[in-house]
Amino acid sequence: MTEEASQPPIDLARMIAMARWQQAEAMLYPVVMSDPDQYKATVEVIAAVTAHLRERYPSREELFAVPDAELYGVVGGEPRLAALVTGNGLALNLVADAARVHALRTLPARFA
Repeated sequence: MTEEASQPPIDLARMIAMARWQQAEAMLYPVVMSDPDQYKATVEVIAAVTAHLRERYPSREELFAVPDAELYGVVGGEPRLAALVTGNGLALNLVADAARVHALRTLPARFA
């Protein structure tokens, strides 16, 4: 058996997803740092989406499989969250992706 064959397969889809989620955080950072209202709105929306993810998806595998539409529905289904997004000019896809990476990072060790 070659060394190459003994290595676990790289999940390219997960690598791409993780890069996208981290990029979302990086894109939100300068915006929220320069506008206190956007900061508050972003934190509240990310916290709500993260809570949804934590309640329903306790493992890495499950987090990677959550469809974007479900997360958009979490925000759209709650008038206060929807108003925070639209009223503060937040990009819903960035907020949802930032929540995903936050949920992934904060998984309890037993689920990671």
